Amino acid sequence: LYGGSAKNAARCAALLSSDEAYLQSLADEFLKNEGTEPSLSALAALAPPIFARVMRRLLPVLPAQSHVDALADFCRDAAPSATLCLPQCRVMAQKGRFVLSTEPRSPKDYEVPLQLGETKLPEIGGLAILCENGKPCTLPPTNLHKYTTCISLSTLTIKGGLTIRNRRTGDRILHEGMHKAVRRLATELPSAVRAYMPLVTDGDGILAVPFAEPHHKGGPLLRDGAFGREPCDLTLYLYFN
Repeated sequence: LYGGSAKNAARCAALLSSDEAYLQSLADEFLKNEGTEPSLSALAALAPPIFARVMRRLLPVLPAQSHVDALADFCRDAAPSATLCLPQCRVMAQKGRFVLSTEPRSPKDYEVPLQLGETKLPEIGGLAILCENGKPCTLPPTNLHKYTTCISLSTLTIKGGLTIRNRRTGDRILHEGMHKAVRRLATELPSAVRAYMPLVTDGDGILAVPFAEPHHKGGPLLRDGAFGREPCDLTLYLYFN
């Protein structure tokens, strides 16, 4: 090796350490001025290296780059009362400020009509993406959401429009000739998660429980008649935290 390589490497390491200390000092100065609930506009104005360091200070666990990117989009575009769910925490927009919560989520009813393409599910920090088979379909990074699955569907067996909603009291799905209580499905998930996990419904009721029993390998349980001789021409991708 070149005789001066060790010295050059040490000099480079010292410079990088100095740069890191400077960037972190800017992030710390920002939090000193803004506090632990900074304004969304101030966050959106930060340079990306400083923004990332501010997020690392605020969040309970070290965020992946995909989470930092999602947070940057959230701060720039957040509507009033918007929510972004991340591992071990939720970020909320409240009166123009960035508010972090690590409290367990309280179940809240939601019902969202499903269209071709991407449908946001803000109540659960999730997405539903409905794609026509054989056509291009853009999907999010795999590490952005804790729970993911996909469901093959046929337009010929769907009754009316598709909707994504949470579980309700008395929900049942017809499967293998029996009406099964949805609350007894997806038992591998925590009970709090089962309360707000997305269900797929149409005009005839529940069409699919996306996260079913372990013997379904975490995949969907579909209503009788959803499969048959009709070809599957749609794929529904579901993501939530």
